[in-house]
Amino acid sequence: MAAVNLYSAVSVDTTDLSFGENENKVTFSVPTFTPESLQSAMTEIKTNRARYLQDRPVSEIVEVLDRVNRKWLDPEYKLRQQAIEQLPITSGFSEEMIAFTLNGIAGMFTEQQIYNMIITDLGDSRVLDTYIDREGLDGKIRAYGPDIITNIFAGNVPALPIISLTRGLLVKSANLGKVASGEPLFAHLYLESIAEEDPELAKTIALGYWVGGDEEMERLAFDVPIVVAYGGPQAIQQISKKVGPETRFVPYGHKLGFGVIGKEGLTGEDLLGLSQRAALDASLYDQQGCLSPHIFYVEAGGEVSPEQFAEELAKQMSKLSVDLPRGNLSIKSKASIASIRQNYEMKSLFGGEVKVFTPEEGLDWMVIYDENNKFEPSCTYRVIRVKPVKSVDQVFELMTPFSDYLQTVGVELPDDRLDAFAQEMGKLGATRITPIGRMGMPLAQIPHDGHFGLSDLVRWAVIENGSSANF
Repeated sequence: MAAVNLYSAVSVDTTDLSFGENENKVTFSVPTFTPESLQSAMTEIKTNRARYLQDRPVSEIVEVLDRVNRKWLDPEYKLRQQAIEQLPITSGFSEEMIAFTLNGIAGMFTEQQIYNMIITDLGDSRVLDTYIDREGLDGKIRAYGPDIITNIFAGNVPALPIISLTRGLLVKSANLGKVASGEPLFAHLYLESIAEEDPELAKTIALGYWVGGDEEMERLAFDVPIVVAYGGPQAIQQISKKVGPETRFVPYGHKLGFGVIGKEGLTGEDLLGLSQRAALDASLYDQQGCLSPHIFYVEAGGEVSPEQFAEELAKQMSKLSVDLPRGNLSIKSKASIASIRQNYEMKSLFGGEVKVFTPEEGLDWMVIYDENNKFEPSCTYRVIRVKPVKSVDQVFELMTPFSDYLQTVGVELPDDRLDAFAQEMGKLGATRITPIGRMGMPLAQIPHDGHFGLSDLVRWAVIENGSSANF
């Protein structure tokens, strides 16, 4: 089978990378940088940025991105169909999960959502075009993006490049992107869709691959005003050591999520809907995203016990695995899940206060009820623990050792308890508190890992009036 050529807006050599086996095998000709071609590509996209992007009204950029993302929401769009067919081979996710993810992330960046993000991050979209008055400032202010941003993409969740490329284009910067060796496809498809709508805009983006850790390549790629990187702790740490002191480093590293359910929501009437929402949170991205819960802490004292909640959650995990199937597992992951299942089943046999809910066949999901409420990170792939607590206040102490890694906390609490809980979780380090059922579906305008994504990419300039100077 001939290799599938991945789109590039700049001229670079390619490397064939193969994925899958037998009839599912697919080979991609992935644009691949050498030191020479990388330097040439960076110069080219900076030149194109000056020609096609730097002085362009932000409203025009938003219009292009809106058209592009609406294409990705169209089931008949050819590049979306290609992504749904081929991304399961590169990413391991099911076709249904790919479609769900594309709907979610592309839907975050339609016109109104983009403007909401700009206003939340920067106050006013006009600051990306010109100097404007700002309340409380004796003068005018404007935001400028850098001439170029380097983006290091991860392969754990498809469609994430939409986020970085959108932000980079909105601040009118050229964008260099390193695709992940494990999932090189989506970023190139997305760039191709931009080129369909606006070829000149696409020419400000260069995507390709190089072997991570290559000293010469990364010396060139990181000699830029801003480096944005997605990845695990080791990858983020390595990149941080190579980014120079004059470069702003914006890391999106490994984070932890969990859920908390108060006793008030544990009623017979609410159980079905609550467990359905919790099952969605535990199943999205096969639990591999930073937004995914590892544990649900369930408060005792409700009409429904924490163990009964775990049992109902298992039923809903089973139903959801039909409509939103889990992707393929590596042999190593299968062995890890099987080992966890065996371990908890042995604990149950020997009188441990645990209960394991699994499918009759296979390892598509697992719900573990465990009265030992110590936090334990999941091995992911839809292995979720349910642990009882006497009060949700116990959660603060249980999660304190993991405060540096906290991100999303899903909650089911009444309003009169939610604010106090959120105050304490914010102190602990959590950056996003959201209802159960929304953990994997953030809005574009919320802070990303505790800071605003667009604000991280701009510098501010002011024109002072000088009328209030007082010495």
